[in-house]
Amino acid sequence: MAEEQARLMAVARGRVQMVGYRDFVRRQAVSLRLRGYALNLPSGEEVLVEAEGSRAALE
Repeated sequence: MAEEQARLMAVARGRVQMVGYRDFVRRQAVSLRLRGYALNLPSGEEVLVEAEGSRAALE
């Protein structure tokens, strides 16, 4: 039986450390076999994260 697929969109707010936070998100996503992106928002204090993959990995 195939795993249920899902998508997650989230905004991380607060003090994010330039590219360090996005790299952290990327490494976590790779380890969980997720696909997506992390994007700094214009405020400079928010990062948009969109990921998709198995529901279990997203949880």
